[in-house]
Amino acid sequence: MDNREIGTRIRLARQDAGLTQEKLAEKIGVSTVFVSQLESGSRAPGLETLVKLSQTLHVSLDLLVLGGAPGGDAEACLAALVHGRSPRQRMLAVSLVRSLFAEMDRLDAEPPEC
Repeated sequence: MDNREIGTRIRLARQDAGLTQEKLAEKIGVSTVFVSQLESGSRAPGLETLVKLSQTLHVSLDLLVLGGAPGGDAEACLAALVHGRSPRQRMLAVSLVRSLFAEMDRLDAEPPEC
């Protein structure tokens, strides 16, 4: 397990839940400093902490630990995929996803061929 990747997934899930580090710390019974350390990857969460995070943030343990595992949050998975990429790579990824969705919408709008 890569602590930095887990930390990134914790941060993204916290942000998606609309929580500050302070509010998350309060809800799971730890200090704000500890939440910051988890998110930066300088501390590894134990199983009990991971369970509390999963329940509080409404994401699966699979998503927090493995990232993008089946049943995980799709938005957090996409965000984790572009994390650490250059701004140019991120913009290219956004452009590709937009093109893909436009093509999917076009295909959905066409009548089926017989």
